[in-house]
Amino acid sequence: MKKYFLYILICLSQSISAQSVMNWDSLFRLNQVAIALVDNDIDSAKQINEQLFKYLSHDSPDSLSISLWQAKRSISFYKGNYEDAIQSNLEYLKIAKKNGDTSKMIDALIVYGTINYYTNAYESAIKQIKESIQLTLASSVPNRFASSPYNTLGAIYNSMNKRDSAIYYYKKSVEFIEGDSSDESQYMRALIYANLGALYILNEELDLAIKYLELGISFNKISNRNSGLAFCSNKLGELYLRKGEFDKAYEHIKMADSLAKFSATFELQKDNKYTLLKYYLHKENNQVALKHLSEFNLLIDSVIADKTSKNIQEFQTKYEVEKKEAELELVNEKATNLSLANKTKDLYIAIIMVVSAIIAISLLAIYYSVKNKRKLVQMDLKVKENQLDEMMAIQESNTYSAMLKGQEKERERIAQDLHDRLGGTLAALKLSLRRPENSVGKEDLAIVDEAVNEVRSIAHNLSSGLLQKYGLNEALLQLKQTIERTSGIQLKVYLHQDIALLDQTAILGLYRIVQELVSNTLKHANASEISVQTNSDGNTFNLIYEDNGKGFNPKEVKQGIGLENIKARVKKMNGSLHVDAEKGRGSIFIIELNQKS
Repeated sequence: MKKYFLYILICLSQSISAQSVMNWDSLFRLNQVAIALVDNDIDSAKQINEQLFKYLSHDSPDSLSISLWQAKRSISFYKGNYEDAIQSNLEYLKIAKKNGDTSKMIDALIVYGTINYYTNAYESAIKQIKESIQLTLASSVPNRFASSPYNTLGAIYNSMNKRDSAIYYYKKSVEFIEGDSSDESQYMRALIYANLGALYILNEELDLAIKYLELGISFNKISNRNSGLAFCSNKLGELYLRKGEFDKAYEHIKMADSLAKFSATFELQKDNKYTLLKYYLHKENNQVALKHLSEFNLLIDSVIADKTSKNIQEFQTKYEVEKKEAELELVNEKATNLSLANKTKDLYIAIIMVVSAIIAISLLAIYYSVKNKRKLVQMDLKVKENQLDEMMAIQESNTYSAMLKGQEKERERIAQDLHDRLGGTLAALKLSLRRPENSVGKEDLAIVDEAVNEVRSIAHNLSSGLLQKYGLNEALLQLKQTIERTSGIQLKVYLHQDIALLDQTAILGLYRIVQELVSNTLKHANASEISVQTNSDGNTFNLIYEDNGKGFNPKEVKQGIGLENIKARVKKMNGSLHVDAEKGRGSIFIIELNQKS
């Protein structure tokens, strides 16, 4: 039914283009359908939005353009593609500023803050959300627009474990929609109550949590929001697991998992898989638990990759706006000078028969004056552009540095969480199963042992603790064992023993680069063999990574987050990167560092 519905919509959009110059209103209505589908059938929404973008042209009305960018922004955000979401939000903001639409400018600012919140940049997120609140209260837009940023502030402070502040901002959010029965306000109530329910679970106030989560479900049903229903159902499943009511827990967890497949964010899908994993561990169904552990690990890899690109576009937007303002200032000055010159010329023509000689001299003087002014303004603009470019380069470097630190912090947090929570649970399960009265077979115990080893391996790969304790060579040998055991690919290592001159930052950077390259090979190269070689002559250190996969053309490959991560790490270590690859003969990456540089 969904495919048939989508087919009808696409055919309708094509007929619009064929039958008239362009029926913008019909295209706008089709895009509104795509926006409505985001929360219930995101893949169909994406296809409709992409089809409609084909008809966007320079003479399209702004109302259609901004609607298309709004839909694309929501789709990218829900898919976990924060980089595309930021780019779409930038285009959305440009049109809003052009038309002086304050409510949409506020909306764009809230989206920037929300993306920073999802990527753990809490301080930046708080700053942007508070700016959106100030702009809302200072403008003529309805007060209900302040409800959304206050709710987001509550979520941020909850993530920072400042729960009293979180409760304050959630309740503040409710105040701005009291007595308002609009669809937007009903949806906001669903969000706020869901967030309060999740908070009260953390506070172990389970009765309050049930009350607010059930309210959240009611309002999400009114708003027809599957992602909100998935969130509330997952939290209720987690709550009933805590209470030991496993049948109720399973009912809510399965509901959340089925809803999340269509529209939920990567974060919610990850949480659902983790809750399912805990359920099957409680039920001692080890095989199904291992299946969900594998799915959980895949989502962790996806979340880590998606969280690394954070605020680059935000900084570019800031400085591009300043540059455009400088150019606009120059254009206005030119227009003013030209207007003065024309008025003066008209005056001289009126009295040309009387003072022709004076006019000629005056015109010549004016010409040179305007010419000199133009040169000065152009020189000043050039200086400003150079300064802005330099600031952008510095900011980009700082942003990548912060990005890598944030990625490392996220790896450490996930590794600790796996080791302490899931590792502890599996260890306890293992001890329980070994009791004589349980009569558990060796095969079942072997499955649990495999799960324990898998969790330990994942935690070691994510954490830098192994590097700090044993060094780069031992960490690479451990990685070799893991890859050969889990993927079937042969990983050969030829390691130089004298790496004492490398500092801890360089060792960590090199190990993360090898992890990134191995991940790319497994995903894209279809290789059967990988080799990692290190060499040192006392002054320089070389790492050579090679696979025998299908290769790629470096000029054609899209610059993704993985390759940018590698470049950023090499640059941070003051090293050089050389890529030797072509289609059909594998890939070689050579990294050279000056030791103790």
